[in-house]
Amino acid sequence: MKPVHSVYELDSTDAIQQLEALADDKEACKNIRLGDIYAVMIMHNVHKTNYRKAYSLIQKLKEREPYIELNRFVSKEMQDVICDELKLPHFTNNEKIGSESSEDQRLDDEVDYSYAMKRHIQRENKAFDEKNFE
Repeated sequence: MKPVHSVYELDSTDAIQQLEALADDKEACKNIRLGDIYAVMIMHNVHKTNYRKAYSLIQKLKEREPYIELNRFVSKEMQDVICDELKLPHFTNNEKIGSESSEDQRLDDEVDYSYAMKRHIQRENKAFDEKNFE
């Protein structure tokens, strides 16, 4: 098989067919990230203004790899274009899932709380200082 980018330059339809076959090959997917394969197919369809097919490919990728961070493979801007063109809600699938996510959320909550508390204390101190100098 020729390198996909060489084939794509000569015949994009053939390149996409090769990528589809590659995506269906479980053995090949052990060595090539599925997200990379789908990213090329998604971008191809967006450039051809075939947004429905691009959306369908994103859905298929998410079904095959539910924990995938889509932004690593398809830019947020491209995702937004697809959703905007189809008048669908934007994807919100880029959060980490599982216990790591819970830990991240817990830390985020603590940081937000700490920042809010710091602001509150600063306001209280400022009010305290102003009362002392009246």
